[in-house]
Amino acid sequence: MDQNEIKSLERRAKAMLLSRDIPAGKMKVVRALLNNDTVEAGEKYSAIIDLIKQYPEKKTTDRPHGKVGVRKDAASGTGVMFDAGMAELFGPELSPVNVNILHRKYRHLKLFRKRYLIHSSNRFGIGIKKRLIPTRRLFRLFQDIEEFQARIVKRLPSLLHDIVRDENINDPVYFNYLRVFSRWMDLSPFFGYSYDSMKWIDRRLFEEALEPYCRNYFSFQLLDVETRERMIQLLEQKLRESDDMKKISGKKNLEVEKYVYDYIGTVRSFLPSTADESTALSKHLSSNYGIATPGQLIMIMLETLVFQKNVAYDQAVEYFRAAPPRVSAEEWDYSPDVLKEIGKDLESRKQQYIRSLKADVEPYEEIYQLLHYENEGRSMLAYGFEAQRYMVDKRQADYNETYNRDFLSVLDVCSNYFNNSYAPLLDGTTVFFESHASSQHEGMLFEPESFSTEMKNLDALLRDMHVYRTNNPTFSMNREELINSLKQRKRSVNPLEHFMTITGDLFYQVGNKLHRLYGLHRRWVLNGSPMKDAASIRQSLDMAELAVQNTDTGRPIPFYDCVVIGFQKARPLSKSLVRKPILDNSLYGGIFVQMASFCMQMAYECLNDGIYTDLDERNRILREIRDISG
Repeated sequence: MDQNEIKSLERRAKAMLLSRDIPAGKMKVVRALLNNDTVEAGEKYSAIIDLIKQYPEKKTTDRPHGKVGVRKDAASGTGVMFDAGMAELFGPELSPVNVNILHRKYRHLKLFRKRYLIHSSNRFGIGIKKRLIPTRRLFRLFQDIEEFQARIVKRLPSLLHDIVRDENINDPVYFNYLRVFSRWMDLSPFFGYSYDSMKWIDRRLFEEALEPYCRNYFSFQLLDVETRERMIQLLEQKLRESDDMKKISGKKNLEVEKYVYDYIGTVRSFLPSTADESTALSKHLSSNYGIATPGQLIMIMLETLVFQKNVAYDQAVEYFRAAPPRVSAEEWDYSPDVLKEIGKDLESRKQQYIRSLKADVEPYEEIYQLLHYENEGRSMLAYGFEAQRYMVDKRQADYNETYNRDFLSVLDVCSNYFNNSYAPLLDGTTVFFESHASSQHEGMLFEPESFSTEMKNLDALLRDMHVYRTNNPTFSMNREELINSLKQRKRSVNPLEHFMTITGDLFYQVGNKLHRLYGLHRRWVLNGSPMKDAASIRQSLDMAELAVQNTDTGRPIPFYDCVVIGFQKARPLSKSLVRKPILDNSLYGGIFVQMASFCMQMAYECLNDGIYTDLDERNRILREIRDISG
């Protein structure tokens, strides 16, 4: 059973409860049904109708109504109201007691007239019921409103078509609201009725005719102002982007602006920021019919034709169960074939989102690969530790054994290795290169200022470590013991915590810069290496300038196609880099990748927050990809 059928049954049940003479015992059963939330709405109202349809109509009296309020034991959401004297549902006045009052109240508008309808509702078989019906003037008024709606409808389908086909619009929410709005604009309260036929219909048929239009009006009034404004802005944007609306100079431009202003002004007539906002439609109603706003017109029609009594705005909203339009935030409310064609159906959007997630996770995957990069079958830290010990310190030492006995020695030795091998590539030292074509070049990977702060901090770190180890020659602690002591906040390990923090921050800063350039180089390669000028890849980089440059197409690593053949100022381990490429053809090896992976592995061992945050983000995105992919 659809919602329209349920609403129809609900209205019929309410009307019968108000008009039938129902015994008290049967009313208890009815109330029990109303309060029973386990019964579906359609079945509930059908059962009530079957229970009370056998009872006769009440005798009409002129008794004034008592105070109306919410009955305390009413089920939530049923809209059950009470009269001070009788338990009744809030709803229309079924007797003609207020017809004369309402006629006098709105006589000056000339929109309604009194009419008598003969019907069979008593024991004699006939009866005469007095009610109000529309005049031809009200018909003309709604014809005017329909003209306003027609101006919107004439252009709206093409604008919606342009919105859904816009590749840059991926959020369907405001489009879906506009689709609901479009359906409202297609409605006319008196569609299908001629003026002559209005003479013979009663209150119930007036309600059925007005309900869809009025509920839409209330719904969009309940929608928040920001959403209404975003809907209007989206329409205006697409209207201006339309081929026939594109701005050109001169008189035509003024015509375009006037058209846009008039069209958006007409839309605002039905989506005002406030109920009493002055709009094109409200001005028309005020000057031609003496009605201030469309909302006032709605309430006047409901009072005279539907409720047949004075009604508050909130009561009308509640009676029609009006609520802000509900739209999907995921699916586009449009033709499935068109959506599939343009890739905006659910499956296409799902795959597109998965692709975007894979693109988002790629930088974090690169970091993960750098953390697991090995040189000659060993991690970069193990390789660097042993190279520093054997070639510089002239000592025999095993990385794993030292790692499990004296972690501070690992940090000290590895930091010295980085300074003695890779520092000349970062501090502005002149390096000699040879390209694959055997052409020789000299230059720098980076301008001296690019890593000047980090190089100063590295020198200070190495001095502090040397002083601490000189003053504490017998102190040793493995990494696990150190971490446990840090958790217990032992003061004895404060110096080690300081070294771990400084070392981790330093190497993460360097590694992060190198990783960013590594990602830009890969993007540059994937985009077809757009910089064709060979001289451009022989220029050293200024990392500060790179941070503000447009890097959408990527940026090559300087001298990426060369091998190192020497240094102007060599360091103890500089010769270990000679005849090695800056970057190999696979993009997953070479001096640059080794340097970046060394920094990331050092940051990881020092429990640096930055590297662990990157890994957590990688895991989060991968979980989301798995969940979506199923």
